[in-house]
Amino acid sequence: MSGQPGQVSHSQFFCRDNSNSGFFENDRVRADDGHSKDDYSCGRDDLDDSQLRLAETLVRETWDNHWKLFSNDCHDYVNSVLTQYNQQFQPPPPNDSLLWRGWGR
Repeated sequence: MSGQPGQVSHSQFFCRDNSNSGFFENDRVRADDGHSKDDYSCGRDDLDDSQLRLAETLVRETWDNHWKLFSNDCHDYVNSVLTQYNQQFQPPPPNDSLLWRGWGR
């Protein structure tokens, strides 16, 4: 979730239990204390909280914790987590018999 287009904004995840997390310029992934979901515009509201937390855990294992404006910031963190999240939900590849039937066999 982030601000309006053309404005300096911060991206942050908010879960249904009102917990939240994002990457900050002090090189930490943490909650945005003092702010609520209402302070952000929602980009997606269809994420599964437990899968999102799993994706964040996996990304943090390799995340470069050195915040850099335009190259390793909150938006990059959110994009990495969403990429991991989407990979977790990829449908399994078709088995060989379905694949062959798809090619007219």
